[in-house]
Formats: sequence, C-alpha cells, structure tokens
Amino acid sequence: MSAVPLWPDASGLMETILQQARTLIYTTAPPPALAAAILKALAIMQQEQWRRDKLRELVAYWRSQAQERGLPLFDSRTAIQPLMIGANDKTAAVSNALLERGLLVSAIRPPTVREGSARLRITLTAAHEKADIDRLITVLTAVL
Repeated sequence: MSAVPLWPDASGLMETILQQARTLIYTTAPPPALAAAILKALAIMQQEQWRRDKLRELVAYWRSQAQERGLPLFDSRTAIQPLMIGANDKTAAVSNALLERGLLVSAIRPPTVREGSARLRITLTAAHEKADIDRLITVLTAVL
C-alpha cells in the first residue's frame, strides 16, 4: 500500500509553512537540515500507522488505570493527559517528587492556566510501554 503524500510537491509544503508558520515570517530561516528532517518525519507519519495505533492504546490504558485509582483526569483523548492537582505548591511538589524518581512530568501553573487549576502535564508517546504507565501510576498514587 503506497502512502498518500500530504503535499503533492515541495511548493505546496513551502506555501503551507509560509501561510501557517507565522513565527518564521520575520525570523532567520531554518536550516536546510531541519526542512529535510521535517520531510522525513512526515513520511514516517504517513507510512507507520502502528505508531498512532499504539499511542491510542496507551492513552486508553492510562485513562483506565488512572480512573481505577480515582485520579482527577480531564476529558482528553490526546497524548497530552492533564492531571488536576489544584494548588501551585502541591503541583510543583508532585512534579519534583516524580522527577526524583526518574519521571519527567511538567507542572502547569498560572498564568498558563487559571488560578486554582494547576495540573500535571502527562505526555504519552509511542515510545512508551504499558510498564511505563504502570510505573507512573504506582509512583503518582504514592506521591499523592
């Protein structure tokens, strides 16, 4: 099965970047190696459906495990899974405790989110395994 190109030719890609990537309009152009890396990433995205399938499975697994333990989830089906903590200091403390145990989970606090709604930003990728989620759940429940 051949992949359907996102852009039929390079001019379509260049036009999309020009019209959609506003941060590049008045800045120094990115190096050619970056453009080549982006094209390769797009080709991989088109050819390797298994990555999206695996990520969907991991998100569903995370959500089921977190719900079983009563963790305060947001309604998100994406790879970014916010976990509501509330207080800024507690959110930072949980994030730091996770980091001390080898888990990088960012604390998102005001002004990025409204006061009283600080949260952890859990980001899943196709490079993760269910064992990684199990470890995160175990450490999170212990820390919380």
